Amino acid sequence: MVTRYSEIENNSEVMDVLYYIILGHNTVKELKETLKQPQSTISTKLKFLRQNKIIIKNKWNFEPNWEAIYAKMYGILKEILKQKIAINKDIETKKLNELQDVIKNIETYLSKPLLKGFLKVYSLLFTYGYGKHSIYDILDSFLNVLSRSEDNDLKKIDKNLCVLKKILSKLPSKEELLLKYLPENVK
Repeated sequence: MVTRYSEIENNSEVMDVLYYIILGHNTVKELKETLKQPQSTISTKLKFLRQNKIIIKNKWNFEPNWEAIYAKMYGILKEILKQKIAINKDIETKKLNELQDVIKNIETYLSKPLLKGFLKVYSLLFTYGYGKHSIYDILDSFLNVLSRSEDNDLKKIDKNLCVLKKILSKLPSKEELLLKYLPENVK
């Protein structure tokens, strides 16, 4: 029986394999030993990642397909930002225009090297028990942390993060929205 996984954007089940491939564990044997999972489970996850073009197989080795990963990450980031617009009913026109500009030009604010570095660091954190989260979840968390980060720290990484932070910090997080709308729904 073949396990059916949800779409790659919201899938946390196969991420352990992707994280370890990103860290250089690129054979079935290495993944099996590292993850302590049966070969059939590893193979099923690898097949799913290959079908979604997230990894590439070269003979007996697997490697990240960074261009496909970037495309997924940019698509997810755009979706998250669109959701932020949709759930903020009372957003000002100026803020709305700024956010729509960010969505159109997301690559300007979050470069490919930045996304690659972010995913490598998250992969490393996973090995220390941080959790097996979907790409959507880790990018959503990244945007929430970004809006609370210090400008000096962000400038060390990329000055465009400060611009993005300024725009995002004007919007409440999902958690803040929950508290904002909770009183009117509690009787």
